[in-house]
Order: sequence, then structure tokens, then C-alpha cells
Amino acid sequence: MTLLHYKGKVTFEKIGQLVDEMEALFTGKNYTVNVYKKVLSAMVELLENIHKHHAERDNNLHSEYPDIFELKRQDGSFVVEGSNLMDNNELPCTQKHIERIKNYNKEQAKRVYKEIIGNGRFSDKGGAGLGFLEIRRVSENNFNYQITPVNDEYSYFTLKIYVKVFFKKEK
Repeated sequence: MTLLHYKGKVTFEKIGQLVDEMEALFTGKNYTVNVYKKVLSAMVELLENIHKHHAERDNNLHSEYPDIFELKRQDGSFVVEGSNLMDNNELPCTQKHIERIKNYNKEQAKRVYKEIIGNGRFSDKGGAGLGFLEIRRVSENNFNYQITPVNDEYSYFTLKIYVKVFFKKEK
């Protein structure tokens, strides 16, 4: 069941609006605070990645391959999903980074997270490399991606993050 859907350019203002909509969806529901925080974190990380890493493109590609965000309930999980056009030159580095993070055990992931926090270095796009580590943490390493080639310059990148649903216990 789709709870939120957005198709179009992802700006910081749009991220704020989508977060507000997500908060409204969770208000009065019986989900644990931990589930809410995990879904919120996954959502913000995904939307920031789309904002920072979407490829600048001509209008024809923009209409055919728009930035997309969805929040769904499916089989006992929330699914946070996003797609965006990426420059093919960025894909090998992105794939290598994701695969490395997916292969970490829980302790390795914690150690790398602490190292990155401690070094204080940021990329040209303003990130510190924590996004996929945070996605790994909140999804308990239950996320996947797909790359669909578009042409020689661009590919369409889709990321799906799964967060298990837990409900508050009745008192």
C-alpha cells in the first residue's frame, strides 16, 4: 500500500514537506518510536542522496526519468524507495561503496561509522559518506539497489530500504 508518492525535482523544501507528510501519517498510529525514527532516517538519507547526486540533464530525460520517492507498507515492513538519474561516471564508485557497506558485519559497520564521524571530512557534494551506513543501520542491512542503463552518459538508480514494522505493546 503506497502511503506517500512524489515525482519531480527533490529540493530541500520538498524534503521538508515530505517529512511533514510522513509525520502526519504516523501521528496517532500504534508504531513504536523506534520504527518512526528508522523510517524517518531512511527517508531523509534517501531524499538527500537524490538531491545531492541526481544528474543534471536535459528536459527530455527529466520527463522520462524523473526523481521519484515512495513510502509504502508491504509484508510487515515499511519500504522507502527512491529513483533518480545518475551520471555513469559516478556509478562505479557508488556501487563499490554500497557493496562494501552491505558486506560489513554489524561491528565493522559501527567501527567505520565512528571513524567517519571522528575524521570530520566531507566530500565535494557535502556528504561525509555516512548515508549508506545509516541506511544499513536502520534497515538492519535490508536494502537493495538497481541500476538501469539509459544511454552512454546516464543510468537510472533505484534504492529500496526495508524497515520492519513494530507496534507498541498494549498496557
